[in-house]
Amino acid sequence: MREETREAVSTSGHGQAGATPPSDAVVLVVDDDAAVRALLQEALCLYGYRVVTAATAFEAEAIRRHLGPAGLRLVILDLDLSPDPEALAGYALYRRWAARHPALSFLLVSGNPESQALPAVRRGQVPFLAKPFTLSELLSAICTATR
Repeated sequence: MREETREAVSTSGHGQAGATPPSDAVVLVVDDDAAVRALLQEALCLYGYRVVTAATAFEAEAIRRHLGPAGLRLVILDLDLSPDPEALAGYALYRRWAARHPALSFLLVSGNPESQALPAVRRGQVPFLAKPFTLSELLSAICTATR
């Protein structure tokens, strides 16, 4: 995670409207950057979310199989899960899961501004958050994604 994101998330205030999760809220954070996973997990746990993390699409698939799609409230998914910017493994995972589990909520994130041009993002089918983002922006995007 870039330092700007770390600072923005760690210094944002508490008390966001709508930030209280239901007791069964499980969020899956999928990001290849260990610092991003740890920071998002820590921040979301402070707001009462149960968080599980995965570094790869393969790990995410194993978690989904273990919990089942009904066991997940939200998937926060980095679009670039590979050093190859052309791979977009996160977007491929989103498309697969969204087709199989239409009730599953997603929040796509990326530090690559070109990701906003992806079809599902451009059409507004899925919320998107550009890195770096603040905790307030994250919580707002989560509320939007889980409506």
